Amino acid sequence: MDIGGAIGRGVGVLFAPAAAIGSFVRGARIFHPDGVVYRADVYADVTDGALGNLAARLAGPALVRLSSAMRREKAGASPRDILGVALRFNAPQGAGAAPRSQDLILLSIAHLWQLPIGALLTNPRDFLANDYHAILPSRAEGVGVVTFRLVPEVGAAEGEEETDRLERLEQSVRQGRAVFRLQVKSDERGAPWRALATVALRRRVDIDQESLQFTPFHDGAGVKPVGFLQGLRWAVYPASQAGRELRRRLG
Repeated sequence: MDIGGAIGRGVGVLFAPAAAIGSFVRGARIFHPDGVVYRADVYADVTDGALGNLAARLAGPALVRLSSAMRREKAGASPRDILGVALRFNAPQGAGAAPRSQDLILLSIAHLWQLPIGALLTNPRDFLANDYHAILPSRAEGVGVVTFRLVPEVGAAEGEEETDRLERLEQSVRQGRAVFRLQVKSDERGAPWRALATVALRRRVDIDQESLQFTPFHDGAGVKPVGFLQGLRWAVYPASQAGRELRRRLG
């Protein structure tokens, strides 16, 4: 039993009203308010054993949202901020999740203690110039407690200095360069990163992002959140979405 996660859920219920009020006042997500969404294809990079089974469960169509953590996006600008990538594996058409859908949420920092200085550790000019880490642990069916990271295959694109990060990302997608490697690591001390899957962005999609809710509790591929901090998300994320929805309805 995940005692820490259960406690986190209870504490999260206490924070949920604040999350709802914050998203209502802002009229957007409290964190990662603006983003762009792409359809992607996911290919397994390993076929044997428990990792091969996990990779096979993640393979297929995906939805990827790339965003900044705090600051609103402005055309022609790439303000310094932590960047994030949210993935939905086995994604259906539209903003909803299917029973087999699996969400992962990653940031351009490797550890929680880096949050206060995360913007300084992030290259804000290009989404493909950073690695992205799940930070919080999950329990993968057949594998155990793990964490994930997403590493760009090629790296930052060359382009005009005045081009903002959204334009540079779209340029990379058109060139077939917007490809990430999803890697996984056991929580055992000193465990190495291991290849799991390739995520290739294909095309930008116009989707209702207010209805698009990423949460680690979309765990249809058997990757389940564990621990106190993951448990906090159980009530806080839906509350934030409820606040946004109420703001939208009231105009």
